[in-house]
Amino acid sequence: MAKRMMVMMMSTMIGMPAWTQSIPLVYDVENTGRQYAAPLMPEPNQLPIIQELPDALEDVNSFADWSKRRSDIAHMIQHYGIGQKPTVETHQIKACMEGDTALVVNVTINGQALTGLRCRHSSTAFC
Repeated sequence: MAKRMMVMMMSTMIGMPAWTQSIPLVYDVENTGRQYAAPLMPEPNQLPIIQELPDALEDVNSFADWSKRRSDIAHMIQHYGIGQKPTVETHQIKACMEGDTALVVNVTINGQALTGLRCRHSSTAFC
């Protein structure tokens, strides 16, 4: 871990390495990791007891490695923590402005709607 931090700090001081130029900063579509198969998920009572958090970047040596690892982490969070994110088609999303200060977003899946109101004056929270 310390070696990885030192390499990252040195590359920052020297300038951006050539390989970072191929890493996308913005995606045209959501990066869901669907191109990777979901990892095997044991039942919660079969999980090992871990005293310290594991290194999420272990065995990650390239952007392709990170893309796969990111997908594995997302699968684990959804499986054990927050539930599977539903697939949403474009026609299921409606958005409009409420006045000139709030964006209202409605997502409808199987007849059930979820509405979020995003206020312009609040950069971090829905109001």
